[in-house]
Amino acid sequence: MSSQEGSAAYLAEDRALSTIVVLVRLYARGLLIRELGMDDYLIFFGQVIAWVDMALSAKVIRYGAGEHLVALVQN
Repeated sequence: MSSQEGSAAYLAEDRALSTIVVLVRLYARGLLIRELGMDDYLIFFGQVIAWVDMALSAKVIRYGAGEHLVALVQN
């Protein structure tokens, strides 16, 4: 696996874990306690932003972000 594939895989794995945590929190607060607060909405909004950031980061990694300029010029 190349470093680019590894970086994209790490990003997806990291976001998957945080998504599970956010979903469990929203489940507990929404269905069990039956009260969502402003903090829950902000956490959900932050999770959406994290997914957008992951998608953009994976796209930039594909085009060579994090590689040395010499490596990019050789390709």
